[in-house]
Amino acid sequence: MIKKGQQISLKINGAVIAKSTSCTLSITANTTDESSKDDEDPFFDNPTVANNTWNVQNESFVTTVTALKAVLTMFMAKKAVPVEIYDPEDVTTTTGNAVITALTVSAQNGQEATLSLSLQGDGMYN
Repeated sequence: MIKKGQQISLKINGAVIAKSTSCTLSITANTTDESSKDDEDPFFDNPTVANNTWNVQNESFVTTVTALKAVLTMFMAKKAVPVEIYDPEDVTTTTGNAVITALTVSAQNGQEATLSLSLQGDGMYN
């Protein structure tokens, strides 16, 4: 069980790409409405889960130029990459494949460069 936020890290293609400062996993149930005029109470929708989606938001310090180039290469490839969210202290791991949907690099004068990633899950996660 992940107990402390500072213990959560993100791996892409099996490697830690940056030192995470924030990492969020979001899971959503997408619904469809199966209401009809013949329902007992047509005032309310009759939702049914059609599918689930998941995404990851990550904020990190850039560790090396090589790691940054690797993330940019994965982003430009437009293909799903193996993603792992883990807690090294508690050995809790969530894995799956995801497409990098947004990437922002910030480099403030005199400060460490930071990387913001948005990843959209491709299928199941464990």
